[in-house]
Amino acid sequence: MNGSFDGVEVLEAVACENLGVFPLRRRPDGQQEKPRRYLLAPEAIGKELMQVREVGGGGSVPQLVVRNLSDQAVLFVEGEELVGAKQNRVLNTSVLVGAGADCVIPVSCIEHGRWREISRGFGSDGQVSPSHLRHKLKRSVTRSLRKKRAHTSDQAEVWRDIESQQHDMKVHSRTAAMSDTFARYKDRIDRFRRALGCPDRCHGLVAVVDGHIVGMDLFDSDEVCARAWDRLLSGYAVDALRSEQNRMASPKRELVGVGAGRPGFTQGELFGRRLNQQDIEVFLERLAESKWEEAPAVGEGCEYRLELGPHQQASMLYWQDAVLHASATVEVTS
Repeated sequence: MNGSFDGVEVLEAVACENLGVFPLRRRPDGQQEKPRRYLLAPEAIGKELMQVREVGGGGSVPQLVVRNLSDQAVLFVEGEELVGAKQNRVLNTSVLVGAGADCVIPVSCIEHGRWREISRGFGSDGQVSPSHLRHKLKRSVTRSLRKKRAHTSDQAEVWRDIESQQHDMKVHSRTAAMSDTFARYKDRIDRFRRALGCPDRCHGLVAVVDGHIVGMDLFDSDEVCARAWDRLLSGYAVDALRSEQNRMASPKRELVGVGAGRPGFTQGELFGRRLNQQDIEVFLERLAESKWEEAPAVGEGCEYRLELGPHQQASMLYWQDAVLHASATVEVTS
C-alpha cells in the first residue's frame, strides 16, 4: 500500500542461533514523533482497565466480549494469546477498542482439550503466536472476509497446526494448549529474548529463520514496538526452535541464514547465502507496491489485507492517519 512503508529504514541484522532479526526504524520527517495515544492490551488487562470475558453465560469459541474501562483506546495485536475462562484463545486480527467502549472480538481456540471455566475472565500470558499459526489465521480471515463472513478463522486448521507443532517439538499437553509449548521451551525462549533485545528508536522487525523470512511487524510508535517486542520475539523463537527440531530429525536438510551461527556449527555448515538489508528492502517494497484490499475493522479505524499467493499474507490496521500495526507472514515450504 503506497505510503505505508515510506521512510522505513532496515537496520543491520542481529542473530541468535538460527533466528535473525532485521530491526525496522521509521526515518524522522523533521517532526517530533507523536506521543502514544493508546494502551496495549496486556498492560490494560494488567492494570484492570480492560475486561475480557466469554460471550454470555455459555461462551462462544470464535468470539469474546471486551470492555474498555479506560479513557484511552486499547490495541490488541494479531496473534496475541489470551488465557483463562473456558479455554485459551488467540486474536484473529489486530483490533483497536475505543475508550470506554465494549466490543466483540474475533478469536480462535488454541486449547482444543478444554471447555471448562477456570477463571471468570482472561489474562494475557505475554506471548504472541508463532508466525506459522499467524499465517494460517491471516489466510483464513482474508478469505472469510471476501465471502462476507467477518474475521472468522478455519478453527480445524488452527488445531491441526498446534498438533503438528507440538508433535515436531515433542511437547506433551493434556489439553493441547499452545501455552504449554511456550512453557516447555521457556528457558530457550528467554535466551532469544536476551540476545535479541529491542534497539533504541525501533518501530518493527523482520524475522528470519534459517535464512527464510517468516514474518514482519511494524508499529506507528517506537514506544509501542519496545513494549510489544519481547512478546513478538517469543513467537518467532518458537518458529526457530521448531525448525531446529525438524533439522535434527532431517540432518541432511540444507540451511541458509543471517548473521553469526550458534556455537558448535561452522559458518559453512549452518549458512549458505545470507539475507542482507537489501533483500529485506525488496520484501518491504513488494508489500508497499501491491494492491491491498480494504476490509471493515472490528473496532476503531480501517483494515487492509493482502494475499500474495498462498504463502505470503499481510494485514494492517489504520487509524487517525497512521498505520498502528502492519504485519506480514511467509509460509516456508520445504
